[in-house]
Amino acid sequence: MIAGGYLPRARRWKRVRFSIFLCFFLRIRLRRFLINDPMVRPR
Repeated sequence: MIAGGYLPRARRWKRVRFSIFLCFFLRIRLRRFLINDPMVRPR
């Protein structure tokens, strides 16, 4: 098959998908931390 034209595009797409997933995961974790932390320890 066409390995030369397919592999860089697939690798780049995987890297983009991983960065999007990582950003989404960090946003959810940060939001959960910001929501739960003041409620658990109100000062």
